[in-house]
Amino acid sequence: RTRMLSQFRTPGPDAKIGDELLTDVLNAISRPADPSCRRARHRLERAIACMDADPQHMVRIKDIAEEVGLSWRSLEYHFKAHYDVTPKSFLRYNRLHAVRMALLQGWPGTVTEAAHHYGFSHLGEFAGAYKAAFHELPSETFGRRNSFSNFR
Repeated sequence: RTRMLSQFRTPGPDAKIGDELLTDVLNAISRPADPSCRRARHRLERAIACMDADPQHMVRIKDIAEEVGLSWRSLEYHFKAHYDVTPKSFLRYNRLHAVRMALLQGWPGTVTEAAHHYGFSHLGEFAGAYKAAFHELPSETFGRRNSFSNFR
């Protein structure tokens, strides 16, 4: 640490203030993460694993929070703090992504059936959310997949 400090020392009357500030920064960086922060991150990883496990299964945020040992409000707080989204938004995007992957990988039915399969009941809202997330309508994704299969 002393060697690192010597590289950044500035001569003159402000050297002591600069050294103290740099020492504080280096101490903060080298300090292990707060255990409560590690616990929160671990719980968030578990919550995400619950959401990823079965995207077509309708999961309630309250159930996920209980599974990881948090209140739904705490889960929301930690999601916002770490990912800048709510758990509900994260789950919705997860389900949208699952529909997209199904459409691209040869979904045997219609776009409507795929949307229903992954828990979207209001098709207009689904199409709007899909377009906002992926910059194309689900029918365009589906059509593009079908046009690729014609070249095989």
